[in-house]
Amino acid sequence: MEALKSELRQLLTELAHLPEGFDEKADFYSDLGMASIQAMELLLELEERYDIKVPDEEFIEATSLEGLARMIQRLKD
Repeated sequence: MEALKSELRQLLTELAHLPEGFDEKADFYSDLGMASIQAMELLLELEERYDIKVPDEEFIEATSLEGLARMIQRLKD
């Protein structure tokens, strides 16, 4: 799970321009200011990179690095 979090952190800093050391429990939108267009780009990248289909309702709930990693892990298993 830590390796996945590390990959996701790198992706988020590159794609959404989030600061490198952001808290893994910080909300992408209210705490870190991620824009909705960045969220859509992230969703597409996650589905392609991990070969998964992310249900919209699950993606909406995964608003932190920790939540995103748990969601991806669950969908990959």
